[in-house]
Amino acid sequence: MEKTNAKKAGTCVLYSIQKGAIDSKELQQLWTKVQNHLENQLSKQSYETWVKPTELLEINHFKRETIIAVPNEFAQDWLQSRYTKIFKEALYNVTNCCFRVIFVERKEAES
Repeated sequence: MEKTNAKKAGTCVLYSIQKGAIDSKELQQLWTKVQNHLENQLSKQSYETWVKPTELLEINHFKRETIIAVPNEFAQDWLQSRYTKIFKEALYNVTNCCFRVIFVERKEAES
């Protein structure tokens, strides 16, 4: 079984280590689980086009929000208008918590 720093708090899995942040390895493990869930929910083409190029930048348990980097403004608009709900559902499936999903263009995230 995979070892993680996740802790149970009631029914919600906390991926927070300190002040709502987690280390990059744990963040990547969490995002892999979310992407795997999404891959099973979407067509191969939709997954490859819209989900695979995304990256989880931050998950903050205290603010109950996630920040997801996307390749460009078009992808940001498309995902925000059509995929927010399915990303929220995948995050809930993995963490057992409800999170607000924020998509940001990768170049915005780097500044």
